[in-house]
Amino acid sequence: MSDTPDAELLAASHSDPDAFAVFYRRYERLVAGWLVRQCRRPDLAAELTGEVFAAYLAAAHAHAPPQVPQALTPQRPPEQAVETAPAGRARQVQRDAV
Repeated sequence: MSDTPDAELLAASHSDPDAFAVFYRRYERLVAGWLVRQCRRPDLAAELTGEVFAAYLAAAHAHAPPQVPQALTPQRPPEQAVETAPAGRARQVQRDAV
């Protein structure tokens, strides 16, 4: 199951919790690490990481899985990830954390 594409894992997560666990393990460190670098607060980054995956799970159950943001994919250098990060929660966190 570790070679299964993300879209298939999310689609299967509706009836197979193990499928979402594979998706979670695949991206948890990447998402959490990116969020820690953005807000510089590990406690807040952990909370936001949970929110990110809860949103993916909810979307998967609604049969509309979101795409993995390009800013969070391992193919992008970190400096590009920061430059191309979408506006929204992460930017709000930066303002709140200062």
